Amino acid sequence: MNSCDTKVAQKETISNIDPQFRKIFVGGLPHNLQDEEFKDFFIKFGEIEDCAILRDKRTGKPRGFGFVTYKDIETLEHVMEIKDSHTIQGKWVDCKRAVPAG
Repeated sequence: MNSCDTKVAQKETISNIDPQFRKIFVGGLPHNLQDEEFKDFFIKFGEIEDCAILRDKRTGKPRGFGFVTYKDIETLEHVMEIKDSHTIQGKWVDCKRAVPAG
């Protein structure tokens, strides 16, 4: 294995360990979308470690976006390859790699 192969292997190992590398942001969610329907849409691409629609702390109403963390990086990469085709309840949703806050 040459040094390039080693770096790629290290990156893949880190990506599969750190959940931040396996997380996507999903914006533009329909406001009546339920958590179960959100999960059902994204689980068809692969095993999910965590997913959530974010809600207003005061009112409890959905804020229109959420996050999905997949078990492996390959699933995330597949979801991102077809990001322009994701629609939930007939509405296109914007999928992006999540960026850590701060």
